[in-house]
Amino acid sequence: MRNELKNSNQDFNYEVLQRLTAMETNIDIILEERPKVQEEIAKLELKELEAQKDIKQINNQMAQLKTLIIKFACGLAGVIASIVLAGVQYLLR
Repeated sequence: MRNELKNSNQDFNYEVLQRLTAMETNIDIILEERPKVQEEIAKLELKELEAQKDIKQINNQMAQLKTLIIKFACGLAGVIASIVLAGVQYLLR
């Protein structure tokens, strides 16, 4: 009975040791990969900032385009009004 308990305890200790060794290996891998992951995060954050800058620039260009379209429409309306007025003046002669 005593030998069975001793063998059982040794088996348990061996299993715990195996698990601890596996955990230690996993921790080593995580610590080894951490700088790489942090570098990738920094790259992604930089890309995000660049994308935000690009979006802001696109929004500014869209606002400028909208202004140009409004100016063109007003100018075109003025030209049309001038043509209509000239036509009316011609007809009234």
